[in-house]
Parts: sequence; structure tokens; C-alpha cells
Amino acid sequence: MVCYNEYPNFKQSLHQSEFPDRLTVSVALHSEPTVTAYDFLYWQCRIRQQSARVGDGRPTRGMCPIASVAEGRPLGPVITLIVKKSTENTTAQFKHMVKKTHNPTERWEGATGLFSGTYYQDPKDFSEALTALFGPDSKVCNSLIAKKKCVLDFRQNRQGFRIPCEVIDLPVADTKYQFTYWHNSLFNPVIPGDCRVLSFLPDWQTATARKYPAPG
Repeated sequence: MVCYNEYPNFKQSLHQSEFPDRLTVSVALHSEPTVTAYDFLYWQCRIRQQSARVGDGRPTRGMCPIASVAEGRPLGPVITLIVKKSTENTTAQFKHMVKKTHNPTERWEGATGLFSGTYYQDPKDFSEALTALFGPDSKVCNSLIAKKKCVLDFRQNRQGFRIPCEVIDLPVADTKYQFTYWHNSLFNPVIPGDCRVLSFLPDWQTATARKYPAPG
């Protein structure tokens, strides 16, 4: 949920969410079942809301997949966002929250207050595409743009998703770019003006889910 793909600071565990554990039922019988966009977004909404409630809004492992290119070479973790289908009002809200105070702590607290409420309550409010913001000299970003495709491997606790994606370099005027920039500005007061935002468009036909065995 935080901001910038140069300094990931991952929380390793979460408390139990108020969401029912529907994914335990849907994937427990198979090691790599096919997955729908709703399954994935449901899980993402669950872990992001919990991060805001008990983790100060910091990105957890499930928000930071390992990105790999076509040859299977891992590039490293990428801090991703899920984006509202209708971004105009939400982006305006983010922008207002950033501009009304120069105090980074007040911004952060306002953001976690927003995201810990009903923001993530309905997965159907979110687009299938993910985004990520990078610094202007990010080698990971350059590699993703050059390859145009990647695989994002998400995992948190026992749940995992492997999602092949098309990579799109978003122009500044794109609504997803603006959404991502102002969202991340709530958490990071020093985002460079020449940052880049990539969109990841999943191929759900080849995406899979996995339930990992309990430790021990």
C-alpha cells in the first residue's frame, strides 16, 4: 500500500481478517487451480485492509510480488496497487488529502484511516489491472518495459498466486498514472517528478493459485 519500488519494507504476518476465508475453501483441494480476477481481488482487498488496520499501511508480502521476465529470471519484488474502476473521484480525494497538509505523519494517518474503513470492502469496485510506481532510474522498471511481459508471483502466509501479465508504460496523463501517483504521495513525500508508473494487465487464462502447506 505504500509507495515506491526502491525501498520495500515488508511486514511478514497479519492478524486474522474479518473477511471469511473463502479462498481456503476454493483452493485447498488443488495445488495449482485456475483463478478468476474476483478470487485475486478478494484476497488483495482482504490483506490491504488488514495492513491499514494492524500494520500502519505498510506493504506486506502479498502486495509485493516477485516479478520475473519470460526466461524465468527474477527481477525482484514490486510494490503493487489495485486500482478503482472509476478513478476520478478517488484520485481527487487523494490529491486533496496530500495538499491539505505538509505534515507527512498527518498524511499517513489520514490514508490509513481511509483504507482501514470501507475502501476495500467490495472487490468488484476494483479494476483487474495493477499498477506500480518506480523511480526514474529503476533497472527493474527498464527491464519490465523492455520485455513488455512478466510473471508476478504473489505470496503471503499460505496463499499464493502466479499471474502472467502484459506490462504497459503509462503516460502521465493516464488516469491510472494519476491515481497511483497521488495514492503513493500519501505515504511518500519525496516522490520524484519524473517517476514512472507501469500497469500490469493479467492474463487470467494462464493465472494460477496455490495453497502452501502450513509450516512445521
